[in-house]
Amino acid sequence: MFGDLWGKRARLSKLFGLLGLKAEKHVGYLAKFILTEIYDGGKKEDKFFLEKMRGYTARRIWSKSSLTGLPIYIIISDFSEDKKDGGDQAGDSEQYVMAMLKCGDLMLPYDCAKYEKISDSKIDIAKTMLESLPNPPGEGFVLADSWYSCEAILKMAKQIGFDYIGSLKSNRKIFPKSHRRDGIQITEFVKTLKMSDLSLSQLDGEDCYTYVYSGKIKGVSKVKIVLRWPKDAPFEEESQRIYLSTSRELTTEQLTGHFLSASIPGATPMPQPKALLRNLAE
Repeated sequence: MFGDLWGKRARLSKLFGLLGLKAEKHVGYLAKFILTEIYDGGKKEDKFFLEKMRGYTARRIWSKSSLTGLPIYIIISDFSEDKKDGGDQAGDSEQYVMAMLKCGDLMLPYDCAKYEKISDSKIDIAKTMLESLPNPPGEGFVLADSWYSCEAILKMAKQIGFDYIGSLKSNRKIFPKSHRRDGIQITEFVKTLKMSDLSLSQLDGEDCYTYVYSGKIKGVSKVKIVLRWPKDAPFEEESQRIYLSTSRELTTEQLTGHFLSASIPGATPMPQPKALLRNLAE
């Protein structure tokens, strides 16, 4: 079905001439193209098609945000795919970085790039994807897992008018008053907390304990970090979740709510891009 890619450029031009008028009919095709032509070991990605897809996706999402006032989410993630040609060794895989855009109930693929260890870094790939986007008409959030919760991505998000919300590893340093000079890893800071320091909250329907840190991490002077534990397991490291946001005005409920907005039915809070694409392609 996709070997001819609809007659390549001639038919692609016709296809995108229709986008915006009957765009909902083509969303599945966009997802299937990525799944088959890029992820499933098909032909090398067609840059012309990807350029058109990025423009189409951005127009749809920005238009919906302008009309509804809803925030725009840029969801950054990565995943591995087994090589289809057998590779040099069993279990060889190729890695990709993926960006999805979401506004309300509309979620579309925006960009993807193969990660080459020799020449690229996942952070640089994600930065390139972000800097290609305009400022949001209203609120905008970049959502990602802990790998991307670094100075470079946080600053790039701010540069394009978005706040960043992501998970955070417990080995990251924070700088509370008691450790303002050298900082302290979150995992060690938690050991200094008492039950009286925690707040009992209800987040996404679950009773839990939370602790909020507002201050500095390396390279970024103003962030908000929420530490979360189940009600029956306070301070338990295996059950601990850590969220970071560059917007300190968000409440704990708003911060976690935005982060979980990347979910789709049956997926984890930060789903793999392929799960999102298969959901669109069905």
